Amino acid sequence: MHAFLAECKSSGRTVIVNCHEKPEYDNKGNVTKYVPSISTGISDYFGYYFSDIWRCTLVDQGGGHGLKPVVTTHPK
Repeated sequence: MHAFLAECKSSGRTVIVNCHEKPEYDNKGNVTKYVPSISTGISDYFGYYFSDIWRCTLVDQGGGHGLKPVVTTHPK
C-alpha cells in the first residue's frame, strides 16, 4: 500500500480513501486518539499521504431529536 500511495501522490492525482477508525485508549480508559482501521503497518502515519482529512461523525442533538451527521475537515 505504501508504494501505491506514494506513486499516486507523486503523479499529482487526487486520491480519496474511505476507512473506519479505531480509538486508542490511555491507562484510565480515556480515548487519546483515533487511528485509521486498516490492515497494514502504515496506519500510524496514514494521514500524511493526503492533503486533508474529512472526519464524519454523528452527534446527538438531544431532546429526542436523533443524530445529526457532522463533517469536520483537517487540512494540513
